[in-house]
Amino acid sequence: RFSALSEPQGHALIGMLALTGRLDGRTGGAALVDVIPCGLDAHAPTPDIAEGRAAARARLGHAAGDFVVAWSGSYNTWMDAETLFAGLERAMSASPRIRFLSTGGGTPGYNEDIYGKFGARVAASPHRDRFELRGWVPKQEAESLQMAGDAGINIDRWTYEAVLGSRSRILYMLNLGLPVVSTC
Repeated sequence: RFSALSEPQGHALIGMLALTGRLDGRTGGAALVDVIPCGLDAHAPTPDIAEGRAAARARLGHAAGDFVVAWSGSYNTWMDAETLFAGLERAMSASPRIRFLSTGGGTPGYNEDIYGKFGARVAASPHRDRFELRGWVPKQEAESLQMAGDAGINIDRWTYEAVLGSRSRILYMLNLGLPVVSTC
């Protein structure tokens, strides 16, 4: 049995199973793929957003007028790191109030290059002091940090992974009370 995050992803997975010979007389009529949409833990405590935001901003040393753009999660193969960096550079050049806060990073053993290249661009940026790349941190710490944000951001490029998958980072940021700016 297999699971997928969406009906389109489930259909693609069934196609892959067929290509590998898993759909045959032995599996005829068996439901091999279940769709389990991504979501939030309904039993998890809801964060106190106002209190959490003030505490996070104070802990990170953000000034009252700073505008914090938050990223969370994997710098994966479907994220558009070039557009994210270029957009942040342009915004930071236009306004000294803008800061970028990132929790997450590359995926060990799968894709670490995108995060590494993003970090190298940040290190060479004239605005490097306004980029906060925290890397992978425990979930509770990531939530605590992300609550300092004024808006979350999700920048994807067109790939089949993006079309067939989910945007769990958007749900995560919305749950923290952040409005989210996203590509489609």
